[in-house]
Amino acid sequence: MDGLQAQALDRRAVLAGAGGLGLMALLLPQGPAAAEPLTALKVQTWRDKTLSEHQGLTKTAHDANYRTFSLSVSGDPADPRYVAVMFKLSPLVETHQFDNKTGPDLDGLLVSEKMAGFYPFIISATGSGANALYAAVFSQLPTVGLRGLTKAQLDQNNTLAEANKSIPLWSEAYAGVGEDTLYTATWTTNGFAEAWNCEASDEGLPSLQQRFDATYAGWGRAAHVAPTPSGGHLMMFTDSVIGPNSAWGKMDLTQYDAKTAEQTAGGLQPLRVCATGVGAATRYAAIYATRTDIAPRSFVATTSMTPMPSVDQVMQQYLTANGLRGCSLAVTVGSRLIYASGYTQCEKGYPPISPSTPMRLASVSKVFTGAAIWKLLQDRPDKITLDTKVQDILGLNALGGGAAVAGFDQITVQHLLDMASGLDQGKILRSAELASTAGAPLPVTRDQMASWAATDAPATAPGQAWAYGNLDFFLLGEIVRVLCGAPIEQAIGPLLLDNLGSGLVGARSLMQDQPSGHARHHLRIYDLAQALPLKPLDTGPSLHSPDRPTVPTQYGVYDYEVYSGAGGFSASALQTARLLASLALDNPEAGLSAATVKKWIDAVVAASQKYPGGWGYHGFDGATYVQADPTQWRAKKGGWMVSHEATATLATDGYGMVLLNNGNLDTKANFDWVTPLTAIFGLDLAKWDGVDHWQDFGMQPLMAMKSKKLGASKFKPQPQPQVRRGPSRGGFGMAPGDPKRWAELHRKTFTEQLLRRPRRPLRRR
Repeated sequence: MDGLQAQALDRRAVLAGAGGLGLMALLLPQGPAAAEPLTALKVQTWRDKTLSEHQGLTKTAHDANYRTFSLSVSGDPADPRYVAVMFKLSPLVETHQFDNKTGPDLDGLLVSEKMAGFYPFIISATGSGANALYAAVFSQLPTVGLRGLTKAQLDQNNTLAEANKSIPLWSEAYAGVGEDTLYTATWTTNGFAEAWNCEASDEGLPSLQQRFDATYAGWGRAAHVAPTPSGGHLMMFTDSVIGPNSAWGKMDLTQYDAKTAEQTAGGLQPLRVCATGVGAATRYAAIYATRTDIAPRSFVATTSMTPMPSVDQVMQQYLTANGLRGCSLAVTVGSRLIYASGYTQCEKGYPPISPSTPMRLASVSKVFTGAAIWKLLQDRPDKITLDTKVQDILGLNALGGGAAVAGFDQITVQHLLDMASGLDQGKILRSAELASTAGAPLPVTRDQMASWAATDAPATAPGQAWAYGNLDFFLLGEIVRVLCGAPIEQAIGPLLLDNLGSGLVGARSLMQDQPSGHARHHLRIYDLAQALPLKPLDTGPSLHSPDRPTVPTQYGVYDYEVYSGAGGFSASALQTARLLASLALDNPEAGLSAATVKKWIDAVVAASQKYPGGWGYHGFDGATYVQADPTQWRAKKGGWMVSHEATATLATDGYGMVLLNNGNLDTKANFDWVTPLTAIFGLDLAKWDGVDHWQDFGMQPLMAMKSKKLGASKFKPQPQPQVRRGPSRGGFGMAPGDPKRWAELHRKTFTEQLLRRPRRPLRRR
């Protein structure tokens, strides 16, 4: 950047070791030779050289086994200037370099070089439009190279590249007709499964600096940077790890020389350098690093019990297929834990995920909220029943003062649990609109959100229609707060979970507010078809500051503090599984009695019949009794949000399972993890008699508590279930005898949400 702002893009001292794509990682074999640190003896670089000077330096370096991996031409096409970086790395890579070429010359080279098995990985240009002058470097790495792209065409091609699992290698900007900007670009197959983002195709300050800071905070880094004729920059980010690095932009020649001297003195070498402009107006942008290779990723399974390698292998395949960095798994039989492990597929030094690692739950939070409400219904019937009016507990005023809107006082606790209040459920996602409506600064408070719920008339009369109840479950969380005297995430412990040796925390939006030991959450999937679009390494305006600075999308663009009981909880796979497993007990002192659990499941079944086609009732996406047995039931809940997904199931006649992800699934992968796990754990539950691993994770065995619903004698194979009468969203657990049905419905825990979301743009799962 100009003057002091030239230093604004540096983050090496703060985030040494942040991710980034090194070009040589794609062109060179990985291994000890490629991983050797760069030194001045391995790098030849020059800037502002005439064509003859540049070609002489290139030949001398090439003869000494250096190869060009960064090349940019600038200046007047009649008198071009070159900046280049050549590396001496082993093994050698065969390259073909061409300087001082017209557009037709380059087009011919793209054809002839391809016939010889060579493809462009660098295309640079200077000048304008049809009179532009080009320089290019070709290698045997298959690529697609284009020139003369408008900004819209560049963005469109990047979108296609994401969809086709490709990644940009190089891109530069030059002048078009009038004030337009044109681009060159090359892409190749994304063989290292990089998450990347090139939204900044011609971005100026201060927005680029904000994007840069936010992306680094979200564990990405600048992998390519080029100045644009408008005075902005093109910048691509990735999430790979390349060691200490820094990115600098908009430097004049003096600033570039000073910065290069400073960086090399600090042990970094220029990795990519691009230039644009003529004479004294020439501006440079550069990336410096200590090495050229991407740090390899490895799979790590973390558990406190004896591992099950066959299960771990399935989960490794699951991570790979879906582009995830981590997940955690817990499996139960009745109230006993039979397996739990965390999984990461990341670079060395990445915090490993264990089954005890807190992760965001999204709408699986609703199971906790439902359990808290049913605990209050059980223990405090003098304060709350299903027919209790919400307003009788909350006593809300409309936003800005005054009485709540007419009709709000008719909403009951059951209406909220049934997701049939008639309220605008999308309000929970619109904190910025709430602040504007209230004439108040961000961040908004839960009190403001509750008052907003009571401000506008319900769209339908309570109990008349179902709508996925994010606002409804937020209000249920407020009911827990009022009746327990503490926010729901604090109240649930004493109310329900502490006696089970478990706990819960509220998810926090901002990076700096993350609880200790919390899992990292990542944006690695590109899927604009979602109601909340997914973009890798995305950034956006914060909801937690009046000036709305740019933050990583997963750390501040959504307001988890306000989501609370609807989707704002964090817990580990063990904690979530333990809550569900406790429902197999008949111990009101520890949780819910068998009678209360039956009322809960009865209510879910009744709601599904009253509001067919819906889900999420009373905290479950659905529940069903097994062959009309009033003591055997199955239930499930799925959760989805930008940067995380979760699924939780329980079958009193089979297995329960919790799977938490620290990213979003690649819907195109369609990976079947359920069927192989079904085969591994088996259909004969009797083999798990006496197996219980809660103590391996420092938790008291639930079986030590009085269990009326599931004694040891219950853990026996069940007969093949008969075909159910009528449609059902049931089969919500791994039931003996029906593995195909179990597998199908568990897969739908995630996929049915993905299919629904585009039709319901304001719903958050």
